[in-house]
Amino acid sequence: MKSGKIGALDCAYVKSDDSANVCYILSFAPLDDRWVSMAAECYGCSIVVVAGMDWDNDLTPWRAPGVPDGCKPFAGNAGQFLSKIRHEVISEAERSLGLSGIVERTLAGVSLSGLFAIWAWIQCDTFKNVVSISGSFWYENFTKWISDTAIPKKTGLAYISLGRKEPYSPVKAFRTVGDATTTVVDMLKRSGIQVVFNWEPGTHYAPLYPRLTNAMDAIFLGK
Repeated sequence: MKSGKIGALDCAYVKSDDSANVCYILSFAPLDDRWVSMAAECYGCSIVVVAGMDWDNDLTPWRAPGVPDGCKPFAGNAGQFLSKIRHEVISEAERSLGLSGIVERTLAGVSLSGLFAIWAWIQCDTFKNVVSISGSFWYENFTKWISDTAIPKKTGLAYISLGRKEPYSPVKAFRTVGDATTTVVDMLKRSGIQVVFNWEPGTHYAPLYPRLTNAMDAIFLGK
């Protein structure tokens, strides 16, 4: 595994020689090297783990009140962060991986980065597939936005999962995530997008690695 900085972001790369598939995982912390290496070999795709972003601000699509109550407001800098991913991270990562020509990309996120992944996937055609694990679809006005948006036709797969205990959070805003996720799934399906939605055992994104594995199974093995 190679690692390095792209601006302020921490990036780790594992190359697969089997294909020109690349999975970009937006993570709150570096992922376990053994899992990343295993996944690259098992699924025949290179993996780029991106961490070190301003979690509450880079991944949120517009300004909104902080959650839980008393937290700083979300800044809504996702537009700038998506531009950085598309124009800086991808070019540098794929150069480091020795990739050129046509590359098929998957964007994966967890929690707020799962929210960002769906939002970014709708915004552009950079990524064929998208993974959202415990996506923060409770975010203020997100379900309204996705209901009001003309979602473009996509040929790839949207994989979405949620922990069964998440709608029972002690934080009131988080308790809406079950209904919000169902709305997101329904809106994507109505737009003709292939969606896999799974309820998983556990709480908010935990346990993480079984959920990442299930997502990779769906995207790359069709399971």
